Amino acid sequence: MKIKTQLPIFTGFYNTIFDIPEDIEDIESIDYKKYENDVSNQLCEIVENELSNFIKDIEFIKVDSPKYYNYSNDTIDCIITPKKQAILSYIKQNYNNWCKYLKDNYTSYDGFISYYSNDPNSEDWNKNLFDEHQITGVLDFIAKNEDITTEDLYCELEVYAEDYRL
Repeated sequence: MKIKTQLPIFTGFYNTIFDIPEDIEDIESIDYKKYENDVSNQLCEIVENELSNFIKDIEFIKVDSPKYYNYSNDTIDCIITPKKQAILSYIKQNYNNWCKYLKDNYTSYDGFISYYSNDPNSEDWNKNLFDEHQITGVLDFIAKNEDITTEDLYCELEVYAEDYRL
């Protein structure tokens, strides 16, 4: 089963550790598109490796950047082939942490309306667990629960912004 979704763990380029550092001279003369595509390709490989117990394959599609960064950041669109049984077993073994993750990440509050339930017994997280959005949430949960961070991904990157000068 292949699922078109967004790469888990990745928090975007704009104002994150993946953004091109301001101290690079002639920042206007950087090929941002190529840099972001190369970083995204490598991040797909790194996440696939980090979560290899739960993912068979990740295929990079494209970087999706919002027109304005007021409400969202960049995402990496990809196709993930999950190891369904391993994921289901992991959730079962880490059920209390899973419940906490859902409450922390899917509870609406002032300025945030969740489109998904924060109840682990809801249809969102049972019947639809392997849908487009949910698989990203599940894999993000596993990564957080296993202390795999954006900083870990960044440290494994072998793409350097200064190499993308025009």
